[in-house]
Amino acid sequence: GLGVGERATLSVQMLDDRRQPIGPAANLRWTSSADTIARFADSTVQGLKVGHARVTARTLWDSTVTTDVYVSGQMLASARRGGRWDLYQFGADSAPRFIPITNDTTTETEPVFSPDLTRIAYIATPPDRGATPDLWVANADGSGARRLTNDSATVGSPVFVRPNGEQIVFHSHKGARAQLYIINRDSTGRRQLTSGEAPNTQPDVSPDGRRILFVSLRNRSYH
Repeated sequence: GLGVGERATLSVQMLDDRRQPIGPAANLRWTSSADTIARFADSTVQGLKVGHARVTARTLWDSTVTTDVYVSGQMLASARRGGRWDLYQFGADSAPRFIPITNDTTTETEPVFSPDLTRIAYIATPPDRGATPDLWVANADGSGARRLTNDSATVGSPVFVRPNGEQIVFHSHKGARAQLYIINRDSTGRRQLTSGEAPNTQPDVSPDGRRILFVSLRNRSYH
């Protein structure tokens, strides 16, 4: 995952018959599936504009290895345009250009980037009357969407657990009051983190992934 204008170093390791690294590969030919989005030069891949590209390294004997590169804007937003709520990403320009991530009849809100900018988490509500919102995760360009929750509880405020983004914390009204939950990115391992009489909502996670900040309505005050 890269921001527009950012660079990252790419290297390729040679492997032996047991798939153990034996040293860096040399004399590689690099290509990109979308040169206007991401290109390779001087041992680095550079993000040029928002989108998805596949960068491929090819050896002299035609062996290849490919990596996905997601170039993302600085911000995510849910906006109602054309009568629908969809997700958009954009930069911090004075006149930002909104780039759609979703384009369907589902109402999508509360999007957040994963720490490495390769994925997003968001809340989606189907257009059916009486449907409840669920937690979803997708690639940064909106592809590969996967629903992580599927019950009658209202969910909200997703945030990836740093630094690797393998888990997501969110709040859910599964019981009488909203509480915090954590779930793996593949929809497994869901468990409750908070309990008690007070509603607990709007979580955030510390940079090292060891602490959670949240809002709790206790004794008529916020903590």
